[in-house]
Amino acid sequence: MHSCSLKQDRPLYKQFSKMPMRWFNFISISKDHPESRNFFRSDFAIRQEKERHMHSKSYFIVHPFSKFRAWYEIHLLVLYTTLIICKPILVSFSTSRSKPYFSNLPDLFKSSIFCMDLLSIVDIVMNFITGYPIRLERRIELDRSKIAKNYLFSPYFVCDVLSSYPMTLPYLANPDFCSGRCHTYKAIIALFMLFKIARLVTVVNLMDKVNDHLNLHLKGPMFLIACITVSLIITHWMACMHWGVSRIFRHYIRREDINSSKSWIYITGAYRMPFSNQYTRAFLRSSACVLGVYVPVHKYGEEEYVMFIFTYIVGKMLIFSVWAVLAIYILGTRSMNIRFLELINQIQAYTKLSNFPTDLEDKLLKFCSEKFNKKYFREESILGFLSEKLKNDVNRHFSKKLIGSTLLFKDLTANEVDQIVARLTPQIFLPKDVIIRAGDVPNALYIISSGTVAVFTRSGKEVFHLQDGDVFGEVSLVLKTQTMTTTIALETTQVYRLNKKDYMTYMAKNKLVTSKLKHWATTRAKNIDKLEEQYKKEMFEEMYRRPSKISMLVSSPPAAKK
Repeated sequence: MHSCSLKQDRPLYKQFSKMPMRWFNFISISKDHPESRNFFRSDFAIRQEKERHMHSKSYFIVHPFSKFRAWYEIHLLVLYTTLIICKPILVSFSTSRSKPYFSNLPDLFKSSIFCMDLLSIVDIVMNFITGYPIRLERRIELDRSKIAKNYLFSPYFVCDVLSSYPMTLPYLANPDFCSGRCHTYKAIIALFMLFKIARLVTVVNLMDKVNDHLNLHLKGPMFLIACITVSLIITHWMACMHWGVSRIFRHYIRREDINSSKSWIYITGAYRMPFSNQYTRAFLRSSACVLGVYVPVHKYGEEEYVMFIFTYIVGKMLIFSVWAVLAIYILGTRSMNIRFLELINQIQAYTKLSNFPTDLEDKLLKFCSEKFNKKYFREESILGFLSEKLKNDVNRHFSKKLIGSTLLFKDLTANEVDQIVARLTPQIFLPKDVIIRAGDVPNALYIISSGTVAVFTRSGKEVFHLQDGDVFGEVSLVLKTQTMTTTIALETTQVYRLNKKDYMTYMAKNKLVTSKLKHWATTRAKNIDKLEEQYKKEMFEEMYRRPSKISMLVSSPPAAKK
């Protein structure tokens, strides 16, 4: 984080006096809001937006990218989710006095629902004093009349007003309210409560926003959590409707007697059970209909057959949507794996069409597997649009382990390291691949990132192995001679290649590095020559020892028989 030492003018919004500055900062745009940086791109643009908010007539309007809005959206996620779950329970599983069976403290439950209804009314007011982004124009609308118009003509206004009516208020005020013509009142209000399901889309959007607000970094899992939540809520609503529609239709609209009612609730005697058993039966009933595994065999009422058909259609749409969403999620997360398999199929088709031998085909497939790690991507396209600074950062990240384990880089300056790292070319060699052949003209220096190579002299003597962080090819490059050894990969090996031109430009100019390399190269060259001479001597002696043994066998007379 940059700590500026320059003297700056006091921002105009620091002199704001129409309301407490702390409260204005809370409801105005904040650079800590996750969407502020994406929307306005710079601190200067955020400061300009804050000053525009301050000098407008709508300075009291809540900015959609404010700290207040971020915390309020967390509150909304809890509120909407709770209401979407509790509203259908209150409507469906309640007695004639709206006293639920499911709790030992029904009055507490009704009071909680009443408080949440009041918070829903507060939310309606908040929607009239909260700005909204216009993303195509990249600006925030803070005008009061336009905000009100945008909310009034949205599909949420009517749903919010109807579903926020405090249904439990009359019963909390007068427990005997249910006498007289209360049945019609309850039936109408029950229908109003169902409009709260419209906020299910808002709940899904809020889950994504809360994930950003709290920096949870759960984009993929949150996608699956949202799908599971929607599926469970829809099944829950279907369960409540299976119970509530039948009860409201028979008990409140047709005014049927319990003993003569055709509803499954009264025929099976479920209405006498505790709430937990009632809800379990309704949930299993709706789940079976959603999955299409339940066929009614009893003579139930016509409204129940309508519910069976409706739940079955909703279930099929839900199952199709879940499978489509999962397919999109899997294809999105595994797109690189799928593209890698496509590449493998293309290579196999190419090798068969070209009649490649089996061992060469296996080498091609193994090379692709090592290079892409079963996830195909185009590195050139990714790095193509990056700035030079970002490219250096990426190269330094990839070469971080290499730089730390290679003595060659320890005496270089940071600028020289950046220049060299930017010019390192990654290469992959499979087992038995020849990387350098003895007698070739030296044209590069190699640094092992991972793997093992074997070094052989010209006569075939294996002199030593090199592993992660080791350097080879430097002897002939520094001493300006032909390559003295042959280097072969013993296992799948990744190396970084530095061309001779880049070596001379960025590394040879460092005198300390050059002197160490010369000493290093001279010592290694002497050791290689010594081992080569020793090996030649051993081979010479072995070659001339064999004929002498043969001649001795030929010249010696056979043993006399006794």
